[in-house]
Amino acid sequence: MTTSSQFTIAPYSLEEIGKNGGGTVKTRVLGFWSEDVMTLYVSRKSARPAQGTERTHEWTCEISHSSGGRDPKDVADGLEAEVNFAQALIALAAVGMGIRQQADKLEAAFQRQWAAQEVQLAEEARAKAERVAADAMLGRDGAMSLLYAARKAAVVSGREAVITALPLGESRPGTAHTFRFNASRSGSGRVTVRHFGNVIGNADLIKTLAGYSARSHIATEAA
Repeated sequence: MTTSSQFTIAPYSLEEIGKNGGGTVKTRVLGFWSEDVMTLYVSRKSARPAQGTERTHEWTCEISHSSGGRDPKDVADGLEAEVNFAQALIALAAVGMGIRQQADKLEAAFQRQWAAQEVQLAEEARAKAERVAADAMLGRDGAMSLLYAARKAAVVSGREAVITALPLGESRPGTAHTFRFNASRSGSGRVTVRHFGNVIGNADLIKTLAGYSARSHIATEAA
């Protein structure tokens, strides 16, 4: 962090900026009410390659000024406040130049983070493949049995029956899909099934359900 009687430049981490592919350095200036009356933006940008050449990247630094206006409580003299602003701008520009000169460090941090993410994604994909391989699929017969059981539950109970369909290998909250069965109140035995709010026919429902896990199940909503 850079602090003077005129302004304060927030601390920053080259490593974090590099890992994230960019970052900001905010600055507060005495005589202006905004917490970040000026901000340095560091970005990793792709350069459009010439035909037959590989895409290149560069690290850029740009300064933006916010709409934060004057705060006469701290500095009554407007010209004095502008001098503070000018000094802060010069100092922040110097920070930007210093960061830009260390583009190799930024790029190295970015590449380390990218490699770590690739390893993590590969591990997650391997773990998911193992879970899917170990999970039994509902299949057409299982889907038909679940469908008819849900229809019967809705008609008999007079309440909404819900099939909670679990994707293969998944058990995390929020990954399940629901199919809602509602019997006609006329007593005709007709049942309407909705998925994501849309009516779905039996043939499409069976085809869809067949690909889910055999752990899928039925619940009857309380009246």
